[in-house]
Amino acid sequence: MSPSLEIVLDKSLYHLEAIQAACYKFSDKFSVLISEADGHYQLAVTVTGSQADSLINFEPTFKNELLDQELRLSLEQRFGQIREQIYRFAFSPLDAEPVKKKL
Repeated sequence: MSPSLEIVLDKSLYHLEAIQAACYKFSDKFSVLISEADGHYQLAVTVTGSQADSLINFEPTFKNELLDQELRLSLEQRFGQIREQIYRFAFSPLDAEPVKKKL
């Protein structure tokens, strides 16, 4: 049986989308099963490769990635409209008439 680890996260502190994004980052080395119960998320982490000793460092590394994903999500919610306006402006057609080439 592969070594495993359980991590419990408070639902009031972490968004499921951020947890999923953090899990995806480690999907090449770990399998993570996410379940919900009584106001928290429970993560069952299993090593998928032969790096069983890497499970020891997984939790702090995962929590750092989770904080990063939470920050990205927060910034997207707060400033996503600004980014979209910049994209629309940057990729909008030019209003000026096309320049005619002289032959």
